[in-house]
Amino acid sequence: MATKTSVVNDEALVAPIIATEGEEPIYTIKVPGVQTGITDDATLVMGFYKQNSGTDLSSTYLTGSMSVSGFSIVTKKFQNLKAGDWVWDVRGTVDGVLREIIKVPYIVKRRNQV
Repeated sequence: MATKTSVVNDEALVAPIIATEGEEPIYTIKVPGVQTGITDDATLVMGFYKQNSGTDLSSTYLTGSMSVSGFSIVTKKFQNLKAGDWVWDVRGTVDGVLREIIKVPYIVKRRNQV
C-alpha cells in the first residue's frame, strides 16, 4: 500500500513500490489532508510512465477504472508489467482543487530477481 507520503515541490511522493512481472495489483490510496472530499468524476485520472519519460503508457499497463470511497482512492488494475523503473500518478479534484494527488516511483523486477 502507498502509505509513506511526503510533499516535495508540490508533488505528493511516496516510497517506491516494488512489484514483479506478471503481477496485476490494485492499490488503495488514503489521501491525507482531505477536508470535504475527493471528486469521483472525469478529473480523476491515472498515468503510467517509464522513468524520466513524458509519454503516458497507461493504455498499455493499466485497465479498468478508479473509484473513490471516503478519503481513499482505489487505483486501476496494473497489467502486462515489464521489468524496469516506472512512475505512476493520480490526478483529480480534492476539496474543489484540481491537483496531482500522488506520484509513485514503481520498480518492477523479473521473477528471478525477487
